[in-house]
Amino acid sequence: DAAVFATADRQVRGGAWAGVSIWCDGATVPATFGDPRAVIADLDGAPLTVAPGGFAQASDRGAVQLAMRLRELIQLAPGGRIVELFAGSGTLSVVLAPLADHYLAIEQSGPAAEQLRANLKARGIQAKVQVGDANQFVVPRPTATVVLDPPRAGAREAVQRLVTARPRQVVYVSCNLATLARDLAVLTEAGYQVEQLELFELFPQTSHVETVVRLVRDSDRRSGGAQDGPQRPTPD
Repeated sequence: DAAVFATADRQVRGGAWAGVSIWCDGATVPATFGDPRAVIADLDGAPLTVAPGGFAQASDRGAVQLAMRLRELIQLAPGGRIVELFAGSGTLSVVLAPLADHYLAIEQSGPAAEQLRANLKARGIQAKVQVGDANQFVVPRPTATVVLDPPRAGAREAVQRLVTARPRQVVYVSCNLATLARDLAVLTEAGYQVEQLELFELFPQTSHVETVVRLVRDSDRRSGGAQDGPQRPTPD
């Protein structure tokens, strides 16, 4: 619709909007006006850019709160290789990658993965970013920690693969309690124990909450958790 394009152009040129991206039926790329990328102003002491159409929390404050708490949880069993599934543009990666001997982020969207690389590079953080379907990714062994923040549909196939990979700990971020319960059942039946479960009010005046669950492999829980050997990252 020409009127929609004209409005977008006028709003960007007038300074009302920083940018807008419009997808049309049958198009392979969006029509873009200005810079449509969202920016989280101060995630980790620096701004973080989100790819157009990419996922971010509803508020910058919520994104910071969530990322910092995940950092604290992962530091309960630090080191080794960390794999992040459904990484997006890096709202968690830039905070968690410095904790790992080797960090691997998996993201299906090419533009989001490209933006994630740029966000890591801007901070001087070495980590590997791979474009791929997190539900089909085979987590390498040994892996110390897997972090996953899937969409509302959850991560049915990914958690089945985690049962085989057997990481020492799993940190699961969810915005859907129903699919979270389904996926946690798979992990607990495979010998993982829930160590922490916390709720975050990131959707004010709605019935929705963000949930963070930390699970530890039961054998490591009893033994105190063996550390994986150090593996230094290679630049992506």
